[in-house]
Amino acid sequence: MRLSNSSMKTFWECPLKFQETYINGLQSPPSEALLFGDRFHERLCAHYEGLSARGVGYVPWKPKDLDPKIEADVLAMYEAYVAAYPVEPFEVLHCEQVFELSIPDSKHTYTGRFDVIIRDKATRKLQIMETKTEKAGSKRNLPKAWTARTQASLYTYAAQKVYGEQVDTVLLNVCTKASPKGQVGPSFRRDTLYRSPAQIAEAIKDLQYVANQIDALEGKEFPANRNNCTSDFGWDCEFWNLHNIGRSPEQLEQFVTIEPYSYLSM
Repeated sequence: MRLSNSSMKTFWECPLKFQETYINGLQSPPSEALLFGDRFHERLCAHYEGLSARGVGYVPWKPKDLDPKIEADVLAMYEAYVAAYPVEPFEVLHCEQVFELSIPDSKHTYTGRFDVIIRDKATRKLQIMETKTEKAGSKRNLPKAWTARTQASLYTYAAQKVYGEQVDTVLLNVCTKASPKGQVGPSFRRDTLYRSPAQIAEAIKDLQYVANQIDALEGKEFPANRNNCTSDFGWDCEFWNLHNIGRSPEQLEQFVTIEPYSYLSM
């Protein structure tokens, strides 16, 4: 089993949802927000690839079937981003770098993809730059929220293994979309997230725990966390109908079948 930050988060949320997504390969069609975020990442990858030693003259890929409005919104935000950061204080080493590492004391692996690997021009230290897009008013990517997550800790651990040098910070590159009516334009901020050896060790322990739980459930129906089927805000799990109405062909038609982790090879 390959485990990523997203699949770990899904397992903690609901083991049955993890089974449906990462073992059975069921996924809802991508939302507009996800399409926007993926396309903005592609734009930034092209931008930073062009700044790297190997990326001179890099031509960004353009999807054929993306909604023109999403493409226009992404381009507007991208142009605002480049204007906000005309000169970068770092050198670009790699973009969209995929990794896969053995999980200590486990038969499973930990996999993911660094957005950008950079080296600070002043300190010469290696850093991971992780970009997150969010809607106006969101508090999802505040430093306090990231302190409680394992992603930054596990990414610093993975970068140390891949590059063979000390990495203890993630540059969180938060890109906030314009307000719905366009009265407030996009905004950007960067937070440096430091991760101590103790935080990294704790994150690895959590990763091992999930891997061990999956081992214990091998060949079985994974349990459901029914407390997360719905929320107080009216949000339903994407598998709510499938698990509460029935696993009929009509219900299965709501999903697309994917190869889990196929996004890593895009």
